Amino acid sequence: MWIGAFSRINRRRIKTTTAALTIFKIHAIASGRKKVEILRKRVPEIAITKAFATVLLSFLFVTGALFCLLLIERGSFDQLLFEVVSALARLAFRQASHRSSHRQGN
Repeated sequence: MWIGAFSRINRRRIKTTTAALTIFKIHAIASGRKKVEILRKRVPEIAITKAFATVLLSFLFVTGALFCLLLIERGSFDQLLFEVVSALARLAFRQASHRSSHRQGN
């Protein structure tokens, strides 16, 4: 899962709101609008720029890791892509559960 719903477990994934801002901006560009409005409120350009940067960096990381695996591992493109994305999801979940167990005193 490349897009996560909870901010606590999104250390290695992009947040749902980041993905939504990116989609809204792409829709605005396709519609010929310069500003992004959600529920009649304008979204600041800096928030959209950060969302695009986050999505781009995340995509580049996944692409780079996939390229490295394609060079050194045997397997289909689909299998290796699944491995990269699922590894990111597992790592993010492990870090979140590790932090929460320390807060609870376990």
